[in-house]
Amino acid sequence: MNTVIPLPYLTVFRVRGPDAATFLHGQMAADLENLDEGDATFSAYCSPRGQVIAMLLIQRTGNDWLLAGHSELMEPVIERLRRFVLRADVQFEAETGSLAGVPKPGKARGTVTPGGTGLHYVFGNNSAAAPETAVSDWRWRELEQGVSWLGPASSERFIPQMIGLDRIGAVSFSKGCFPGQEVIARARYLGKVKRGPVLVAFRGLSDLAVGDDVSLTADDQSADGVVVELVRRADDAVLVVVVSSLDESAPVRRIEHRGENAQADRIQRLD
Repeated sequence: MNTVIPLPYLTVFRVRGPDAATFLHGQMAADLENLDEGDATFSAYCSPRGQVIAMLLIQRTGNDWLLAGHSELMEPVIERLRRFVLRADVQFEAETGSLAGVPKPGKARGTVTPGGTGLHYVFGNNSAAAPETAVSDWRWRELEQGVSWLGPASSERFIPQMIGLDRIGAVSFSKGCFPGQEVIARARYLGKVKRGPVLVAFRGLSDLAVGDDVSLTADDQSADGVVVELVRRADDAVLVVVVSSLDESAPVRRIEHRGENAQADRIQRLD
């Protein structure tokens, strides 16, 4: 039985060079400067408007850094980072290995557990394919723990607090400047974040996709929202993260999409 689950929806890059640490610390929303050797953190990579371009997992390894993110976003993310290197001595290399989930951390060396999520990962040569059921089960666990890997349909649409990235250590409000820092800090300290992540489980709505608009109905209120992340299991069970203004304590009873609806349950983030 495999001790790790290779995650095919994520791609890994290595960042190296004498200026790599300083450069990445200035570009990422998380505090990389105080990251110990071998440790890892989630980080939002944001636009100047404070919108999350990508959610990354970053590990410090010697003088190098490993960055993992959504496979469809990593190439444009790396190209964007290259544009800001200027005279810094920084190089980017695609890794042949992948990021893997570790269901039993005692069985794999070099595991990291970022963001207080209780999820264990390992960077390395994890090339063997995992069964689709194992991958979807892992993604389900990630959503339960507040880990949403943004893809093309959800990139540059939300500030970190709207999708809960501040809750898993992907944003530091004390590290100083990074792209979008003023917008993100202003939203935090002025209380202007009126929408947040709602985790909803249901069956059906086969056409539902990331980026789609939906409506959520609770006992005494309803609110529109946007699907940020979605995982569908073989048994047709679906778990979605929806950015919505629905009250945090409101129990979701129904989700509607393009005139079709399904009975739903709100899932509380696991701590």
